[in-house]
Amino acid sequence: MNIDALIARLETVTGLAGRVVVGAPTQLEHVGDDPMAWISGLMESASPNHRVNSPAIQRIDVTAEITLGAKTLDQVQTTRDDVRVALVDFQPEPPGDPMIFRGSQMAFVDPGWVIWRDEYLYSYYYGN
Repeated sequence: MNIDALIARLETVTGLAGRVVVGAPTQLEHVGDDPMAWISGLMESASPNHRVNSPAIQRIDVTAEITLGAKTLDQVQTTRDDVRVALVDFQPEPPGDPMIFRGSQMAFVDPGWVIWRDEYLYSYYYGN
């Protein structure tokens, strides 16, 4: 799994440069006024080996949860739209399948802070 490629891609989104973190959001009072993105919920699952008498080749399916936080719902919605444009069809690990959007959920709303989680999927291949 190429987390660095995912971070780099997210940092191309307006307002997220230097504001992408791997892990879960904590202590929201210290994040400032700009939107933030957290990469969490990373999971890989492998298909069976596709070869019998050769080195293994497997398809690895990756789930990545992108949590966005901002001071207002409008900021979160704008950032979500920009993140989706940046991630859908992006290939973090060629050769492989591009990222697709899977689903989302508003996770937390508090006066002055909104957290929204989006889930993306992609696949890559392990082996020769």
